[in-house]
Amino acid sequence: FWVDIRSQLEALALEQPEVSSFLKSIPLSQVWLVSFEDAEPVTADRILPLFCHHECSLSASDLRTLNAAIRKASGPIEQLITASRGNHRHQIWIKSVPLDVGGVRHSLIAARDISIEHKLEESLKSANRALQELEFSTRCSSAEAVHLALNDPLTGLPNRRAFDTELGRVCRRGAAAVCLMDMDRFKQVNDSLGHAVGDKLLVAVAQKLRTHTRGK
Repeated sequence: FWVDIRSQLEALALEQPEVSSFLKSIPLSQVWLVSFEDAEPVTADRILPLFCHHECSLSASDLRTLNAAIRKASGPIEQLITASRGNHRHQIWIKSVPLDVGGVRHSLIAARDISIEHKLEESLKSANRALQELEFSTRCSSAEAVHLALNDPLTGLPNRRAFDTELGRVCRRGAAAVCLMDMDRFKQVNDSLGHAVGDKLLVAVAQKLRTHTRGK
């Protein structure tokens, strides 16, 4: 179609800027020019051989809706129609613009099968989602690793490694004070009530410390 009407379209583009703009917006598309006096702008016979041959079918209702929109349009329009072949679907992108050629109303129409583009777009979206999930997982894993390295797993309080790090930092900054605390008879709790109760006691004390001490 493109080869047959190329010279005609190039001539029209010199007179009608919308033709030049239209042609620039439809790379790798099938193009044809049809007079409203001759036929429907878009027919199954025009579309199917271009993309999926006669093994496919088009909805007659979709074609009527599309052609009615093209005939009524006063400027460029774009629509999608579906060509079916069993369970497979071809998404056909249609773009048209009305033209006056020699006093006769025509429509310049472009068509492109965008099914592969849609599949590639979905694949890219899926890959991007996977990368985002991986990045989030990596950030969480890194933060979790740092937390586990610097905090006691039972109470969540800073551990000896965190204490040494913080002590070195405040000593370099200047004078510092250290307050030592001990829990009396904690061994008796473990021995008489069991280590599970001892763990609960440690967690409760840790919570008290968080509540009644200030941060850095």
